[in-house]
Amino acid sequence: MDRKKKFMMGLTITGILTIGGLVNPITLENTRIEAASNADTSGSIPKQEKEILRYLSNSMLDYYQEEKQTVKTEIESLILVEEVTKKSHLFKITEQRYEALQVYKEEKKKNATKAKQTYNKKLSNIDTEQTNIEKNFEKKIAQLNDSQSKQVASIGKSMEYNISSMQKEESKRIEMNAGTDEIMNNINLINKAVKFKKQAIQLNFDNDIKGKEIEIKILGLTTSLEKDKWNSQYKRGSISKTVLKNKISNLELKEKTEKNRLNSVISTMEKAKNIQLQSLFEQKEQTVKELDKLIK
Repeated sequence: MDRKKKFMMGLTITGILTIGGLVNPITLENTRIEAASNADTSGSIPKQEKEILRYLSNSMLDYYQEEKQTVKTEIESLILVEEVTKKSHLFKITEQRYEALQVYKEEKKKNATKAKQTYNKKLSNIDTEQTNIEKNFEKKIAQLNDSQSKQVASIGKSMEYNISSMQKEESKRIEMNAGTDEIMNNINLINKAVKFKKQAIQLNFDNDIKGKEIEIKILGLTTSLEKDKWNSQYKRGSISKTVLKNKISNLELKEKTEKNRLNSVISTMEKAKNIQLQSLFEQKEQTVKELDKLIK
């Protein structure tokens, strides 16, 4: 499963369906946290020139791939917020139709013809408003998708150019270097590689953390919408005040529980990120230390 699907699963399943009590989020998160905590920083950093060059290339590739994912995560987050916002707006449209109908029922007792004209005009205005909501939504989504495509393409071009240029330059240097110069260059390549690797690790975790933060935001928006729907049912006389209070109380409790869980996941991810970064630093220090001994 790719990163985008995992991200969307997190938002749509663990984030939103939990409000309705439809899933157990703990099980779904266990594998995500474990995977994040065990991302590829295992093994020692290579000491041979060609292997170090390959390690640098892979580290740069990891970094640029995470840069792409950062853009995708941000755009996908904005799209999800737009989707929930659209649902909220359309619910208000439904409420306006209901209210217009109630007014019409009362007014037609006084003057049926005038009441019908007023009602039809009101419905026409509501239809126009709904159309504008849907058009604006589609326009925003198209703009966001277009922005994502352009940004990802730009990052891709930079990735190809920078990695290719580095490989050509360093390959020539490797052919010319020997002895102490070779070792010093190897250390320099390792430092460059670790710099990219560090950024890739940070972005990897930050993207997942961003996903959890968006889940919390979507959670709040979704809960608010559900409250509005129950309040509407109460105003229409479909449910009693006692039922309304119970429904609202349950929603708030589920929101609080899920928010606490998501914050706990974020905390766990932060700790896992720090562990990986520390492991990478220690690997680099050990490798550089071993190479330094060859100079002395």
